[in-house]
Amino acid sequence: MTLPLSFSIYTLGCKLNQLESEALAGAFAAAGFRVLSRPEGAHGQDADITAVNTCTVTGKAEQKARRVIRKLLRDCPSSCVLVTGCYAELDRKELERLALESGALSKTGERRLFIIPGSRKKILQTLPAFLASARPENRQELPSLIQSWMDTHEGNREMRDGDDPDWPNPQGSFFRSRAFIKIQDGCDKHCSFCRVRLARGRSVSLEAEEALARLRDLEARGFGEAVLTGVNIGLYRAAAGKTELNMAGLLKLLLEGTAGIALRLSSLEPDEMTEDLFEILRSARIRSHFHISVQSGSAAVLRRMGRNYGPETVEAAAARLRELKDDPFLACDIITGFPGEGERDFEETFDLCRRIGFAWIHAFPYSPRPGTAAASMKPLVSEREAGKRVASLMELARQGRAAYVQRWLGRSVEAVCESGEDSCLFHAVSENYLRLLCRSAPGEERPLPGRAFTCRINTPENSGEADAVGEISRTCP
Repeated sequence: MTLPLSFSIYTLGCKLNQLESEALAGAFAAAGFRVLSRPEGAHGQDADITAVNTCTVTGKAEQKARRVIRKLLRDCPSSCVLVTGCYAELDRKELERLALESGALSKTGERRLFIIPGSRKKILQTLPAFLASARPENRQELPSLIQSWMDTHEGNREMRDGDDPDWPNPQGSFFRSRAFIKIQDGCDKHCSFCRVRLARGRSVSLEAEEALARLRDLEARGFGEAVLTGVNIGLYRAAAGKTELNMAGLLKLLLEGTAGIALRLSSLEPDEMTEDLFEILRSARIRSHFHISVQSGSAAVLRRMGRNYGPETVEAAAARLRELKDDPFLACDIITGFPGEGERDFEETFDLCRRIGFAWIHAFPYSPRPGTAAASMKPLVSEREAGKRVASLMELARQGRAAYVQRWLGRSVEAVCESGEDSCLFHAVSENYLRLLCRSAPGEERPLPGRAFTCRINTPENSGEADAVGEISRTCP
C-alpha cells in the first residue's frame, strides 16, 4: 500500500465481543493499517474500513446496531462497513436490507456494506493480509477488493467460531488496556429468554495448555492481570493429558503455571459454582470480584426462564464467596418484566438483592427474542412496569455501590492502570473492581497501561467517571 489505510471498529455487547474486536484490530495493524479509536479520524477523515461487532441480547442492542450502521453509511461516505457478531448471525437478511438504503453504495456504484455472520467472524482475520497483498493504491479500490474476498470465502464453512474457540488473543491494546483471554464460547443450556446460544452455538473450550501459554505470554509482557472470558465460562471442559479439566482445574493449572499474574473471572452461573471451584477461588491471585448471572430472585420466574437453580442457591453462593474473600465486590444480572412476573415475584427479586447486598446490579427489562421459548409466553408485563422495576433496582444498585466504596476508604488495594490524561493522573481498576482516579507521587511516572500497582483509596469520587480517588504507593513487580 502506498499510503497506510485506516481501520476502526464499533463494538456492542459483552466482554467477549470486546476481546474479539481487539484481536481484529491487531490483525489490521499487523497488515499495515492505522487503527483509529473512532470511525471519524483526525481532521474529519473517515476510516477506510469500519467494522461493527453486533449484539443480540436485547431488541435495543439490535436497534442500536442498525442506528450505528445507518450513521456510518450516512456520515462516513468513503468508508467500507463490515458488520459481524451475533445479530449478523441471526438476522443477516434484515441487515442486508440496509445495503439497499440511500448511501450504502460507493461513489462508483459498488456496495460498501458487507455482512459476515458471527459464526464466521474468524474469517475476518484473513481480510487484512488479503488487502495488504492486493496493494490498493487508494480507498476507492477497497469495495471491489472486499467483495472479491467475500466471494472467495462464500460457501466456505471451514472456519466457524462455534466449532473452534481458538480466537486469536489480542497482541495490542487499541481500545482497552486490560488483558483478556477467551477460554470458552457458546452455551449448552436452554434458557427460555436467551438468543445468544442460538448465535454462538454449542459450548466449546480453548485447550488448557493453549490457555496457559497465552497467560504466560501476557505475564511476560508485564500485564498485572488477565480476565478470563467466554459466553459461559462455568461450562469450561478441556483435555489436559489424560484428564479433563473443568473451570476449577483450569484455574489450578493457570495459577501453578505462572508466577504472579492475577486472574479475574468475567461471570459465573450460580449452579456452576461447585465446591472445587470455591476452593480454588481462595487464592489471593483470583481477584475479589464476582459477577453472578442471577436473572431473578423469584423461584417461579426462574423456572419459567429455564434456570436450574432457585434463589436459595444464589444466597448460598454469595455467602460462600464472602467466606473466601475479604468483602468481595459482588455484582449480578437481573431481568425485569419477564412474562408472568407479578408484583410478588419482583418483590422477591428486590428482597434477594437487598439481603445479599450486591455492590452493583445490572438490571434491564425483558425483551422478547425471536426463536426463544419465552417469546410466546404470557402474560406480558408492560414496558412501563418493567422500566419502573429496573429503576427500583438501579437505585438499590447505586446505594449498594456507595456503601461498598465507603467500606473500602482508607484501605490499600492492588489495581491495574487503564488510561491517563497526563503523566501523574490516570484511571485504574482495583482488584475488587472499583473504578479509581489515581494520582502518582510527585516525580514518579504513572504505571504503564495494564500494569499493576498498589494504592490507597482516599475519598469517594462522584463525577461518574470513577468510584473513588486513589493515591499510588508503589508499582508491583
